[in-house]
Amino acid sequence: MNIPLIPVLLASNIIAAIVGAYGTRVLFVSKNRSPNKGIIFGILVGLVGGLIAVFLFWLAFTYMISTRTRAHIAAGIEPPLFSEQNWRIRGAIASQEFGVTLVLIAMVLYLSYKTDTFTTPQSLQNIALAMSWIAIAAFGQTLVIITGGIDLSVGSVMALSGLVAAYYISGDKSPYATLTEFTSSGGNVREKMLVPDEWRYVLFAMLLGCSVGVLVGLINGVLIAYFRLPPFIATLGMMSVARGFCTGVTKGETLRNFNEKFMEVGRGEYIMPENVPILEGYRFPYPALIMLVICAIMTIFLARTIWGYRTYAVGGNAQAAELSGIHTRRVLVMVYTFSGFLGGVGGVLLTSRLGSAAPDAAMGYELQVIVAVVIGGTSLTGGKGTVIGTLIGAIVYFVLRSGLNLLKYDAYWQEVAIGAMIIMAIMFDQIRIAIQNRRMPEFIRIDRLRGLVGRRPAAISDQQV
Repeated sequence: MNIPLIPVLLASNIIAAIVGAYGTRVLFVSKNRSPNKGIIFGILVGLVGGLIAVFLFWLAFTYMISTRTRAHIAAGIEPPLFSEQNWRIRGAIASQEFGVTLVLIAMVLYLSYKTDTFTTPQSLQNIALAMSWIAIAAFGQTLVIITGGIDLSVGSVMALSGLVAAYYISGDKSPYATLTEFTSSGGNVREKMLVPDEWRYVLFAMLLGCSVGVLVGLINGVLIAYFRLPPFIATLGMMSVARGFCTGVTKGETLRNFNEKFMEVGRGEYIMPENVPILEGYRFPYPALIMLVICAIMTIFLARTIWGYRTYAVGGNAQAAELSGIHTRRVLVMVYTFSGFLGGVGGVLLTSRLGSAAPDAAMGYELQVIVAVVIGGTSLTGGKGTVIGTLIGAIVYFVLRSGLNLLKYDAYWQEVAIGAMIIMAIMFDQIRIAIQNRRMPEFIRIDRLRGLVGRRPAAISDQQV
């Protein structure tokens, strides 16, 4: 019998979320706490319950491999147990993204209960804004790590791209700056050099900054693909080169005096209408919206295009990919170019948000980018990873940082917690792979049973089936 797991998954989560939302809303109202907060808390509780129920259902279903099913497999007949729909759902449940999502929901539940400010619009807005440029750069890093490489230059690329954009849009350096009157905070009318407040200047500055990121990524790709430099060495050297350019060009100075439209890109917000339940009054920063758009595009690119398939193939086995006709060098150049481009986008948004471009901007961001990718389930050995997982990893990382701040933990111990989380993420991923591939009993190892399909014995009767 083919058990439809997708309807079970959806129904269990919807029912659990509704029940949890109603129950906790009543509880929060009775304790004179925000009913909207109670609804959010209840939905999260319901989702956790629903996901755990689906996981237990899958585990029980795995044990229910009957003798008849074994006979189907031995006869070379694929039983209903291995329908494509059920196979995909089981794969999703067993993935690291599923486990990280449960961890994220548990963190949100705990912080919602222990603090009164975590679920406030301002707190969620700060998390979304802080993670936006890190997540955007991490999307490009995901492609690189899927191929088995690494890009250590992404933080310096962010700083260099933001600096180049700032040179064009800053009143201190831009050739298009003109003397402009403005009103100071004290109400006095003053004059200073500013670039005209027009979108054409803003778009060109952003394009220029992203182009620098593309150029650096292209150089990385060529060094690695055609000159056979190890990715660690090539990108480590480029990290130093890009950072040196930032310091040498500016002489250590910080660029300021951007026009208002350029800063609006990083500081603007979309306010949810009042008629939207639960989310009314919440503000979504423009960088966060750009992050979601890029996430959707990169997800489609990896999952639905031929270059996405080639990226996974190169990461899984570069030699086999080469023998199958894939031009592995072009794939490597492409992924490093993508990493440079998305690093440039993140750097421009960061500069727009801060309203200044310093030579030491984005210092150490490459580690945060790699952390988001690793927590999201991308394997450092290559061949495995998703952009959605990277987004979840970035959310987990910044929710943890925000939560530790709200719980008033010392900043030094925060680094210990984050480092421990990285180690645990990699450790659990290795344990999950070991359990699935080597240590599970034969009657649970679905991957082996499924591999028997098509190996029909020479003599087997229908009665045996």
